[in-house]
Amino acid sequence: MNEIVVGDLLTVSSKKYIVLDKIGYLSQEYIFVNEMTDNEENTDAFYVMKIVGDSVSIIEEKAVIDNLLPIFSENIQKMVNKVFE
Repeated sequence: MNEIVVGDLLTVSSKKYIVLDKIGYLSQEYIFVNEMTDNEENTDAFYVMKIVGDSVSIIEEKAVIDNLLPIFSENIQKMVNKVFE
């Protein structure tokens, strides 16, 4: 797997996701993704995934998600603000 960057489309367990943000946190890399339809349209399903080597997995631990979501939220808000500058 090549390095994952914002905007990449990933397929994990036969589902497609678009990477909205990527951060390093406590020596690990995480991505915030939006699930896509088969026609590559956005859905209302969002996930935090952990990058481990050449694979990614959805994070289900609430404590980890609660720590990461404010960071992702702030980063995405900054991206949106840049669009409207």
